[in-house]
Amino acid sequence: MFSVKQTLSRRLTIRIVLILFVLMSGTMYVIYMAAKISMYTENSERYESNLLNMKTTVNHILTEVSVAVVNNEYDIVSSLNNPDELLNIMYRIVEKNDRIKSCGIAFIENYYPKKGKWYIPYAAKNENGEIEKKVIGDKDYDYLSAEWFQSGLAAKEGIWSDPFFDNSDHTTPLVSYLYPIHDKKGNTVAVLGADLSLEWLTQKLKEQDKRDNDRSWALSDSKKYASYSFIIDRKGTYIAHPDSSRILNKKIDMYLAPDDSHFAKIIKEMKEGKNSYEKGKKRFYGDEIVIDSISSTIFYSQLETTKWSMAIVVPNFTIYLTGEAIGILMIFILSTCLLLIFFLCLRVVHKATKPLVQLAATANEVAKGNFNAELPIIKRKDEIKQLRDSFEDMQSSLSSYMERLKETTATKATFENELNIAHNIQMAMLPKTFPPYPERNDIDIYGTLSPAKAVGGDLFDFYIKDDKLLFCIGDVSGKGIPAALVMTVTLALFHSVSSHAPSPDRVIDELNRLMTKGNDNMMFVTLFMGELNLKTGWLRYCNAGHDAPYLIGKKIGRLPCESNIPLGIMAEWQFQLQEIEIYPGTNIFLYTDGLTEAENLEQEQFGKERVVETAQRHIQENEKDAQSLISRMNKAINDFVGEAEQSDDLTMLAVNYKVPKS
Repeated sequence: MFSVKQTLSRRLTIRIVLILFVLMSGTMYVIYMAAKISMYTENSERYESNLLNMKTTVNHILTEVSVAVVNNEYDIVSSLNNPDELLNIMYRIVEKNDRIKSCGIAFIENYYPKKGKWYIPYAAKNENGEIEKKVIGDKDYDYLSAEWFQSGLAAKEGIWSDPFFDNSDHTTPLVSYLYPIHDKKGNTVAVLGADLSLEWLTQKLKEQDKRDNDRSWALSDSKKYASYSFIIDRKGTYIAHPDSSRILNKKIDMYLAPDDSHFAKIIKEMKEGKNSYEKGKKRFYGDEIVIDSISSTIFYSQLETTKWSMAIVVPNFTIYLTGEAIGILMIFILSTCLLLIFFLCLRVVHKATKPLVQLAATANEVAKGNFNAELPIIKRKDEIKQLRDSFEDMQSSLSSYMERLKETTATKATFENELNIAHNIQMAMLPKTFPPYPERNDIDIYGTLSPAKAVGGDLFDFYIKDDKLLFCIGDVSGKGIPAALVMTVTLALFHSVSSHAPSPDRVIDELNRLMTKGNDNMMFVTLFMGELNLKTGWLRYCNAGHDAPYLIGKKIGRLPCESNIPLGIMAEWQFQLQEIEIYPGTNIFLYTDGLTEAENLEQEQFGKERVVETAQRHIQENEKDAQSLISRMNKAINDFVGEAEQSDDLTMLAVNYKVPKS
């Protein structure tokens, strides 16, 4: 199944799976992103809600303490004249409020002269939970100049002091609610202070953090990615934190990276009492920070009672955990589904395309020539069944065609053989021995004929009679066998008529009369005939619609010719005889239109200009013989035509007159 060969079923399966993969991947991606955003929003809302709930709980406890203090104001004012009763009031405050660890009322200097300069009735719980009463304040504990005392006296209502350590054990963080006491005249005479241990606050935060982290099953053994809560005062000092070494000893600024301006801005907002959800952005979205080298999101809010700031720090891994888990689950489901689909498709498509494999095997047999190869039997009526039936029809057609082809091939072979014989006969009728008259030094002749097909319609011929060279060149209309037949007749008539006719014009007249008679197919021949007196150089000639020859000597020129009409068109036409003297060393260059109309691959014609250019090079190279002129023309035309197919018969004849004028 997993061979290297890529079958049709394999390709179809892969394409189907790829399409499904793209579609499912797109769908899963959208669902994954929606789930991730939804989980992020949900988790953010949960942590923000936990922050607000904890904030409410802390504010409630702090309010309980402040209310307990304020509710005893009347008893305290009523007992100002009985300082010893104040100890009992402090005792009752501590006794009735579990949150309050100690309570005392610090009077102004010498308020009770008999009690001395300092006087603080004080009640506190010891390590065993028992409440002890005592009076404190002396020169060793001069509270009169303490900041908390001065702040309490100056306050118009109750305030919370900055956190501090208990003087007795120096490990328990405390905070005091300071309330100014006024006598009946309205004078501020003392500051009532109730001390609240912050251990409960840290414990409350730890309990909430444990509940949050227990909900994240992946964090059960990982403290690195666990969320945690903390509280800082208005100066940024930690009041509550999971790491007890930071409480009242370290500030949040100490964990700020030098280049982290974003976290610095958040710390500033926390000190100013701002909330993370009051910054004009979506509700419940915190701020991303890096704290303790972990990328996290922080949610923060102010405790209005104390002006502290409470915060929850959640590693981003934790916030995105649910969304990432859903994404991994989706990828697993997608991979499993695609794998199942692949195997199912491979099986189904393989079964559906099995007849095609059988048809392919039959096609190979047919390609080898076995047209009777057995075709598979297909019962279902579908496109494959239609293909099978069409293939059967093709087998039958091929068998019939091959029989006809054998007959046609045999006929064609016979025809080609006969055509080759005709070509040989035609070529045999043309002069083929050059130089034709090696014993003579007064004339040099060279000619070539290149038919476009096996046989053609061009012709040329020459012979000497009574020291006169009779020569001709012609071009029969059309190509192939009809033109070849006319060419054969024309050559035969030329020899017959020229042997007794007195002049070229009489030869042309007779040829025209004979070829016009019975010319039902309207075949015609362009023909040029010349009679060169080898003693005098006098040329008599007659033209029947052929291209005028070139005279190539020291200069190049065209032989003056009346064009007349081709042979075989009008029997009554009177052809004109023309005469001219040929100087020694002159080449009479005759050709058919296959020379000037030869085309290259760009369908450009060789043209008369290139004929003249080639003749010029012939003169410049001081070449005078006829063969060199024809050879140069052949090379020029072959270079020009290149790979283009020859479209017309090409015939050239050069007559070089060599004897000086006598």
